[in-house]
Amino acid sequence: MTIGIGERCRDCLLSIDLKKYKIVINAGVCGSVNPQLNLFETIIPSKITLTTKSSTVIPLNIPDNINAFKKNLTLGTSPEPVLSKTEKEKLYSLGIDIIDMECFFIAEKYPYVIPIKVVTDTPETSENLKSHLSNIGKGLEILKNQTAKIIEMLIENT
Repeated sequence: MTIGIGERCRDCLLSIDLKKYKIVINAGVCGSVNPQLNLFETIIPSKITLTTKSSTVIPLNIPDNINAFKKNLTLGTSPEPVLSKTEKEKLYSLGIDIIDMECFFIAEKYPYVIPIKVVTDTPETSENLKSHLSNIGKGLEILKNQTAKIIEMLIENT
């Protein structure tokens, strides 16, 4: 099922009973605020927070057989794109490593979510939106391939 990003995702989730699913995967692209992460790196974070309430942290229960992709990183969900270097530095100082616009809303309702994220912009990406969007095509291709591998790994152990 495709539900979109941000508030559209949250609104859609209000009507879905995720508890009937054994696994919920949130696959998508993300921005990095951690200068040690690479463009197009595939990441399964270990916890999720909301950028506006970084004191609310949801730890993730990632199956052992996909630990090769799991990193001890925090995914922050932001209500809007984070474009400025100053804002990225602020979020990184709060312990956030990568940013998306929807996963917190899923994890809040279903804590067994597995977020699979591909980094499509870094702290050095230019502050205009066009620069942030320019890597999404390649990021989605990598995401498709990596998600397929991760799903195969999950199926092997069920």
